[in-house]
Amino acid sequence: MEGKTVSVIIPLGPPRRQTLLTLKSIQKDQYPFKEIILVGNIRYKEQYKDLISSCRDANLRFVIHGNERSEQKNYGAMVASGDYIFFIDDDMIIEPGLILECIRALSENNADAVVIPQKILSVSFLGKIKKIGYEIKGAYEPVIAPRFIKKSVFLKIGGYDSTLVFGEDVDLAMRLILGYFRFTKVNKSIWYIIDESIIHYLRKYFYYGRQAKKYIIKWRKTHGEGHRIIFQRHIFPLNTIYFSNMLRSFRNSRVMTFNFIILKLLETYSFLLGLLSSKVITYE
Repeated sequence: MEGKTVSVIIPLGPPRRQTLLTLKSIQKDQYPFKEIILVGNIRYKEQYKDLISSCRDANLRFVIHGNERSEQKNYGAMVASGDYIFFIDDDMIIEPGLILECIRALSENNADAVVIPQKILSVSFLGKIKKIGYEIKGAYEPVIAPRFIKKSVFLKIGGYDSTLVFGEDVDLAMRLILGYFRFTKVNKSIWYIIDESIIHYLRKYFYYGRQAKKYIIKWRKTHGEGHRIIFQRHIFPLNTIYFSNMLRSFRNSRVMTFNFIILKLLETYSFLLGLLSSKVITYE
């Protein structure tokens, strides 16, 4: 099992400095049988010259395809030669030894996909607030999308739904669950580098809100629920664990917890504004 090849697929957005840190963390991982596939976005193809010139690795490939993450990830999986595929964003770094731990977890638990814990590397004010949010969320997560998957399983279920821009990871997880594929977990983590302005962050939530219509319609047709799933899984998880953790956090750090509550309200406002602008209320 440990001689199997892993294809690490990184969908790229506009070039940013975190991407080099992502690449270095993967290259430093000691697992020898791996390839790295960078999938550039068509919209930014002229901006990748500096990134390409700074990436010199015999096991690294750079391709251009698609306008959104789902398309890029699916294309990366299609051209991948590995037995396993590992999806990581271009603003994340991995703990050393993570790849081998994922392979062993699949083998030892007879599983098809691995759920990897995600932590915040708080290098900005926004990152510090988001870190509080992760601590409040704690162990509660209705559906955690796996990032490390057997390639054969990923292709069997049709990969990511390329029509979705928002919620594509949860959609993938649910289709794996409905297909009776088995998940397992590991202890090592992925670290999410948050180094962006709050304005840029809220614009992203507005964009997600505009793109959420297809996700809501798909959930409503498949599971009989639409708007409720958005709030429970993506905006405010309305459950006692979440709110008890928030109260505990408020006792430990009132200022940062208050900042988190403000950020969640701004997130919700930005998302709903985008949602309403897409006329999501009128179903097909």
